[in-house]
Amino acid sequence: MIKQIREQEDVAVPILITQKARQIAHQFAQQQPDEAKAQQVYRNTLAVCIINNYFKILGIPSDPSNCDSWNLLMQMTANVADLDVIGRGSIECRPISEWERETKSVCYVPTEVQDERIAYVVVQIEPEQREALILGFVEQVNSEELPLNRLRPMSDLPTYLEEYQPRSPTEQVTQLTNWLHDQIEAGWQKLDEILEISLMNYQWQNTRSLTTESTVPVLSRVVRGKVFEIPIQQGMEPIVLITELVPKSEVDLSVELKICPPTKQAFLPVGLEMSVIDAVGEVVMHVQARDKNRMIELGFHAEVGDRFSLRIELENVIINEEFVV
Repeated sequence: MIKQIREQEDVAVPILITQKARQIAHQFAQQQPDEAKAQQVYRNTLAVCIINNYFKILGIPSDPSNCDSWNLLMQMTANVADLDVIGRGSIECRPISEWERETKSVCYVPTEVQDERIAYVVVQIEPEQREALILGFVEQVNSEELPLNRLRPMSDLPTYLEEYQPRSPTEQVTQLTNWLHDQIEAGWQKLDEILEISLMNYQWQNTRSLTTESTVPVLSRVVRGKVFEIPIQQGMEPIVLITELVPKSEVDLSVELKICPPTKQAFLPVGLEMSVIDAVGEVVMHVQARDKNRMIELGFHAEVGDRFSLRIELENVIINEEFVV
């Protein structure tokens, strides 16, 4: 047993537990119904934040904001610690204590997350300490007990993720031209379902509208919104991404992307960034929210078949949305 633990320590990766990670974990824990669930969510959230920060160091794009681990209802009803690796899939970040590692030599993996992840990473966490240890990963699990001697070194993970092929990449991309035929992906809603009427009026009266610059009838325009929640120090910050599509011809369309808060009383958080990234990964447009901004927006023309992505960023949180025209 001692030899095995020493071997694990030799390949383990030490990483700082940041103050931001502790704040997010504490925030989520405070929203739980009892102490046991609060402790579980606190440790799970720390594990996700630690791996997310580790990926930042390695330059691997990841984002927890749309994961079950960031969803209040899923936190309360499940034992989840998932992290989205952009363009690949979700990994599970399972926390383990030093006592569990030394006495049991296995990591608990809930049945509900088995077969749903592309990898499972084990993190030794003592919340009162400054550093955590990333012990390693496996590609698959088939029981609730993952033997620690099965773990591969973390040095293998970047290559594994690079070579991994997502199972259903088309499900992750919003097909904009389908919107013109009333085929809207799940998660996109009509604006009157997510915005107050007063804010909608403010939006269209006080921002540049593509429809006023076009001879295309108003009914041909399609507008949908999607709500995101971003964790900040004061709590969860909801924002709405509005996507407006206006056909100019059979192959040419105008795309308008806007971000606003869901209520007219709120302003966007200062420093919120929105970037349009082309098919080869270059940032082609960028805007940042300043003090008392109600909305930021970017607009451009595109042709059928064009691909682009939208990156929304605030502090250490990144949201990516993939589109094809």
